[in-house]
Amino acid sequence: MMRKSFFLFFIIAVLFGNLCYAQGPPIDTCKLLITYRLTYYPDSTSNEKKIEQMRLTIGNSSSIFESIGQYKKDTMRLNNQSKPIGIGDMQRLGNQALTLGRSNFRYQIYKNTNQPFIYYHERIMRQSFYYKESNDIIKWKITNSKKNIAGYSCQLATTFFSGRNIEAWFTREIPHANGPYKFGGLPGLIIELSDSKRHYSFEFLKSETPKDKILILSYDDAIETTKQKFNQAKRDYEINLSDKIAAMGHPVSQEDRKDYKDRLNKKNNPLELK
Repeated sequence: MMRKSFFLFFIIAVLFGNLCYAQGPPIDTCKLLITYRLTYYPDSTSNEKKIEQMRLTIGNSSSIFESIGQYKKDTMRLNNQSKPIGIGDMQRLGNQALTLGRSNFRYQIYKNTNQPFIYYHERIMRQSFYYKESNDIIKWKITNSKKNIAGYSCQLATTFFSGRNIEAWFTREIPHANGPYKFGGLPGLIIELSDSKRHYSFEFLKSETPKDKILILSYDDAIETTKQKFNQAKRDYEINLSDKIAAMGHPVSQEDRKDYKDRLNKKNNPLELK
């Protein structure tokens, strides 16, 4: 099992890199906040499932989809990014990040009704990247199947997306052509979505109008890349992380290296297979 000291240093290394990012100006204000429960199986060879809560923040023309756990860590990062950070502060922030819970999803997905693109944003240590895709990459087939979900009258739509057959139940009662992850473009909010094997399932939990002002922020320092190049850079970073931590002056045992490699090998079932 990976030693706590190595895992804490891993959290600190990632967090320290994140503290170096520049937050951009607000691009919109939240009008509606949607919470989903994501149930997924990161290892295709195992029946062990994981659960995370995700949030879709919808503004006047923009939206952002992200993990609630990662949102909390980003909020902590923003509250500390202008302060001097020493070794003691890094350890304190690392411990604080652990109390917020782990998230396996560090991306933000931006959609804008006035632009023909979906923007995928994620950080790799000190650098922020994004790539864009056409917002019509998903071709839906709306069926006549209907059912009630969470008190909403829903209709079924299907598509093939990135190697997976997808089923989505949307409702016209919430007139936002949006949904979890990169999905949207239907005549109403997606309430439930899963692939045919149910390796990834998004379930609507609640919809609320925020009491406090929530801004949808941009990222000034993000470098544009392609999906293929980003995925390769992220994979290279993950594979070489043990060496990077060792180079920062923290010895990494062979046991920790093996355990970390085993963990990586179990992350073999991403939502997008292609």
